[in-house]
Amino acid sequence: MMKAGKIARKISELLPTIDAYTYVKVSIFITIILLSISVRLNNLPLGYYLGEFDPWWHYRSAEYIMKNGMHAFLQWRDPMSWYPYGRDAAASTPIGLPLAAVVLHSFLNFIGISLSLLDVTILFPPFISVIAVIVMFFLGKDLSGDDWVGLLAMLFLAANGSFIDRSHLGFFKHECLGIPLIALSAYLYFKSIKSRSINMVFAYSILAGLVLGYLCITWTAYVYMVGLIALFSTLLAPFVDRETVNFLLVAYALTIGISILIAIQLPRPGESAVFSIYYIAVIAGFIAILTTSLLKRVERSLTLPILIGLSALVLSATILLFNTGVFSSLVGKLVAVINPAARFEQPIVESVAEHKMGTWYYLFSDHGLLLMLFAIGILSSFLHRDTISKVFIVSAGLSSLYFANMMVRIGLVFSPFLSFISAIGCYSLINYSYPVVMEGIKMGRKVASARKIGIWSLLLATVLVFYMSFHGINTGIGVYGFSRTDKEGMSHMEGTGAASLPTSSLPTQYSFPDWIETLTWLRYNTPPGSVILSWWDYGYWITTLSERPTL
Repeated sequence: MMKAGKIARKISELLPTIDAYTYVKVSIFITIILLSISVRLNNLPLGYYLGEFDPWWHYRSAEYIMKNGMHAFLQWRDPMSWYPYGRDAAASTPIGLPLAAVVLHSFLNFIGISLSLLDVTILFPPFISVIAVIVMFFLGKDLSGDDWVGLLAMLFLAANGSFIDRSHLGFFKHECLGIPLIALSAYLYFKSIKSRSINMVFAYSILAGLVLGYLCITWTAYVYMVGLIALFSTLLAPFVDRETVNFLLVAYALTIGISILIAIQLPRPGESAVFSIYYIAVIAGFIAILTTSLLKRVERSLTLPILIGLSALVLSATILLFNTGVFSSLVGKLVAVINPAARFEQPIVESVAEHKMGTWYYLFSDHGLLLMLFAIGILSSFLHRDTISKVFIVSAGLSSLYFANMMVRIGLVFSPFLSFISAIGCYSLINYSYPVVMEGIKMGRKVASARKIGIWSLLLATVLVFYMSFHGINTGIGVYGFSRTDKEGMSHMEGTGAASLPTSSLPTQYSFPDWIETLTWLRYNTPPGSVILSWWDYGYWITTLSERPTL
């Protein structure tokens, strides 16, 4: 008996010990992940369907890839869509999302988890969104040096209304995968610059390039992420030492180069990803970093002549490239984002609700008091000792806020950056006020107890965090029929975020099977090949579920 006790003691000594502090952090980490998944499954009681309209097309694309292969998809002109000409699938659809679903489906079946492709596409958004939530922990932790900031960033993104709205059960659209890829590429690029070893710079840059490249073939919002990398790198270069600039040059060239190589392999985005005006920012960024690297090696007296000469060269090259037609001009939604005044000259852009400019009211209805913490996070970043983190926070925060205001549809891009910057702001409030609280605050003749003030401060911070989390969840899923401001600025009562099909696109908590019955009737009561005239969004339902071509 004594011998057994000694053996047990020896074994316990060999096992790694976890202190209570770490145990609490790990528990919170797991709880936030479970919260992230559970709120995105809120619409399950109303039916296990793909949501909205576009997901049905993406499901058809995934199904075609699974049955015929990726090469066949690149040559596929779907005769069931856009009758009589058909739809060029590869040219009109970024392949990243359906391809990811097919790969995941094959992997799950390989390890013995038998799910249909439809099951995978329905479950894909809530579970893939966990990647973005986890990345928030590491991004917040590395930017601030504190695990609690990472946990707050996780919570804020997990409960972010905009992100929930685009990653709930059945919402199989580009955004559900695009946001995790944006968050991951931002983190990997940041890590590549923070690394002090050239080997780690290479490793993180290659990974960042691969993730950014997959983002290019997944979601058109890759343009923002490419622009952010160029902006961040250009702003950072003058403020760091020569060694860091050299690392920055390597990281920038590898990340952008690999992403471009991936993008041009497929019809969308294809060569337009390179020969478009917004890639001038990429080229300008590279030239700026290279110039900074050279200027740090030459005498100060030569700095101004070199800058003037290079500026003249870049300007001349840009004019020449435009005149020869190498670079295409800004068109459509992109010019409306960069130049708000131009949208009034483009009725096709301005007439779509998702393309309208955002407003502060819209931002506040989606993000609530997080905007206040976001502002505090931006301001406190100027006090940050780490130059790289400071420049990253300011460039990412302000640029994403600008783009979120320029177009409602890409307001979602703001969510991950809002989350970790708000977490930094929240932590700064607590961190800067704590010493004052512990000393006590004199109020007239009375001296408030430091302990009492500390308790009330903690209670206030807790209530604030829970309020913002509840506000985000309520905004994302519209639980209990709360009022929600839609993308056209109209206020209405919203149901439980249910899929459009079982509720017939009505904002209700109840099932209205009118459309399901209609699609069933079309399938069994119309001759095969009958062409159906309908609004193009409903055409996705008709083509997929009724197996009839649509105009």
